[in-house]
Amino acid sequence: TRPVETISIDGPVSDGVTVSGRLATPMPSDPIVNRALSTLGYSSQSNFMSVAAQHWGATLGTTGLNLGDLAGQSVFGRGASVMVRSDALRVRVLGATPLVIDGPTWTTPSLFAAATDVRTGPATITGFFAHLRDSTYTVRSLDVAGIGGEMSPWTHSLVSAQVAERQYRDGSGVGAAGELRGPVGGGDIDLRIIHAP
Repeated sequence: TRPVETISIDGPVSDGVTVSGRLATPMPSDPIVNRALSTLGYSSQSNFMSVAAQHWGATLGTTGLNLGDLAGQSVFGRGASVMVRSDALRVRVLGATPLVIDGPTWTTPSLFAAATDVRTGPATITGFFAHLRDSTYTVRSLDVAGIGGEMSPWTHSLVSAQVAERQYRDGSGVGAAGELRGPVGGGDIDLRIIHAP
């Protein structure tokens, strides 16, 4: 019985620069109605505005950053993110608050993450940092800083390794991850090893 208004924006604003976004009016407080409208793409929690060009991009509103297993995996919230890249460098930074703030109030909900990739010849060196305090899906308290690298030693292959210092609510520890993927001996191998305290 309550209408929902949505404005969508998508297209170029100049040569090489595009903008996209979506703004919706606030949802009803009824969780069943909110869920039903969200499945159709109408949710005020998903309001965002993005501007992108060939070597940079920025998002304001609902935004996310996909990190590796050691750095907390998905970081998703309401705030801002920036990406800058060139042929040999990519930098991504996000600062946000969780979309859902409930559960224990043992700390101030906040999400901050940064990752950089530097390509040097056949290898790519990665550095990452995350400070995560949220209870969107599960109670999470994590501070992590790490470094890694990956390369393709033969055709269609990938060998990667990461190591990170992780501090969580009940302790701390060193995490490590490795991956081997590609054709080997006439077959295909896909091996991942992760230790993430």
